[in-house]
Amino acid sequence: MSYATRRLLGGLARSLGAAALAAGALAAGACASDEPANTSASPDDENDDERGSEEDDDKVDAGRGTTRDAATTPPPSTGNRTDAGARDAGRLDAAAERDAGRVERDATVGSDAASSDDARAPASGGPTGTLPAVTDLTKPGPFTPTSGSGAPSGYVLFYPKELGKDGVKHPIVTWGPGAAENAGSFTTLLNHFASHGFAVISYNGTPDGAELTKGIDWMVAENERADSVFYQKLDPSKVTSGGHSAGSLATFKIATDKRLTTTMHLCGGTFDPHTDIKNLHGPALFICGEPGGDGLIVGDVARANCDIDFMNATVPVFYGIPKGASHMTPTEIGDAALRTKFMAATVGWMRWQLAADETQKAMFIGDACTLCKDSSWTAQQKNWK
Repeated sequence: MSYATRRLLGGLARSLGAAALAAGALAAGACASDEPANTSASPDDENDDERGSEEDDDKVDAGRGTTRDAATTPPPSTGNRTDAGARDAGRLDAAAERDAGRVERDATVGSDAASSDDARAPASGGPTGTLPAVTDLTKPGPFTPTSGSGAPSGYVLFYPKELGKDGVKHPIVTWGPGAAENAGSFTTLLNHFASHGFAVISYNGTPDGAELTKGIDWMVAENERADSVFYQKLDPSKVTSGGHSAGSLATFKIATDKRLTTTMHLCGGTFDPHTDIKNLHGPALFICGEPGGDGLIVGDVARANCDIDFMNATVPVFYGIPKGASHMTPTEIGDAALRTKFMAATVGWMRWQLAADETQKAMFIGDACTLCKDSSWTAQQKNWK
């Protein structure tokens, strides 16, 4: 386990309170695995060591890519916090009360946009690629999600029940939860992936990086094992790693793996000196929350580091911020309507990058990209040719 991960979990252990324990138990109970669920899971936070200094903010302002939304991007958070764990119970209670009073946002993200000429497309295919066409990315897809059985110890599977139907080869997703989270913290999100045709293996704890690579190894091997449910039904040439918070950091860490077509980073930016951003070799999706608040239920403690990663990225990147999103939005305890925005954007991204669905690329790329024009998002993009 790396120093950074030990620091995250150590900070969490010091700050857990009764309310955090209750929230973690709710998330953990949502999904079964071969190992006992981590019912002590609590919201994943970037506590008091994050390098979100005023100097970093100056770097962000100097190097930020073109903003595609008419709205002004709020200044990044400058708090000195790390992706470590939850605040004490009293603070979480106060944040939850503020969260309860927020107005529910519009969750619809369009998915029928025409393709953009300046986007770099994945491998060619039909107009909607290798998966069945869909018309609304906010809704469940054409497949029935299941977790089945047979996952390796420490992992949980989410995949289409109708594996291989009509000759479909399913792209592979390896997923990393954040600090003190597990696969059950993302049941809604990962079932959504499976319903749209993606085969997901999630580590059932906080990964350091090697666990995500092991997930890819296992899925690729299962595709070749004759008595596996996945036998010859996966596409090992189309693989992504993604994660939330510390899971995003683990994804940055393994991003040199050439099997990865793309990576997805939700509410998790690298720590100072931000060198892991250099590991990216393919297009990347960044989605983070707004600054401010307690950094958990209101606002995103990772926001400043997300901004720095976008500034430093040398690969093609789309960076989106759903207005009102917090650090915990993608999880089971986040705002459901705002979580749908993460769900739609990640599925649209994977359909484009992993399944050659060219109808989705204008959602992310070009001066008039769908999310760029959506007033409920602030969107940036860079390095697309």
